[in-house]
Amino acid sequence: MSDTSNTITHTKINYGRLAKPYAILASQLIITALVVSYFRKHQVFITGWSLLFLFIFGFFLLYLMMKPYFSMFEKMMYFTMFSIVLGGLCIATLPIFSWRSIKTALISVLCIFVIMSIIGVMCHVFDIDLGPLSFVLFIGLLGLIVGMILSFWFKIEHKYLFGFGILIFTLLIATDTNRMLNRVYEDPVSDAVSLYLDIINLFQHLLSFKK
Repeated sequence: MSDTSNTITHTKINYGRLAKPYAILASQLIITALVVSYFRKHQVFITGWSLLFLFIFGFFLLYLMMKPYFSMFEKMMYFTMFSIVLGGLCIATLPIFSWRSIKTALISVLCIFVIMSIIGVMCHVFDIDLGPLSFVLFIGLLGLIVGMILSFWFKIEHKYLFGFGILIFTLLIATDTNRMLNRVYEDPVSDAVSLYLDIINLFQHLLSFKK
């Protein structure tokens, strides 16, 4: 009876690890949505050198957030700046999509996120480690990037690439959730960043696939 109680308590402690990353994730997604909404309302579109600058600056912020020696507060500052930058980058592509397509993609992302998060949690409950799958998905992500680059020179059907991307980022939500629960230390900001990137990329690929 004691062992069972300890197991349940341990499981609840691990579940508690989802609270901080999910709260951070929600706040940053709201910031990105507000930036996009503001730009759309005032008809502000980022192009040319400004777009390139935001792209490079976004990668720089992402690099800083992955560094272990920054405090949680510093990482949160970088994450907030990154969310604003991503809002600016999103507005560069969203105007080519209809509001109906955007709404459908948002609902799809929400449903996928809930389902895959539950799968990640259930795998933890049944002691299933999705770590090996994470490595396979990383290789697949590299293949997706290579495919996108090659598509500029060769006739590669973009719909297949976007479909492959949807599959990768969908599964990444489950593996990232499972990883948060399985590891022995907490890093809520980095966990939130991983889920944030999964969601943003899934959203972009869903939009592009439907188009």
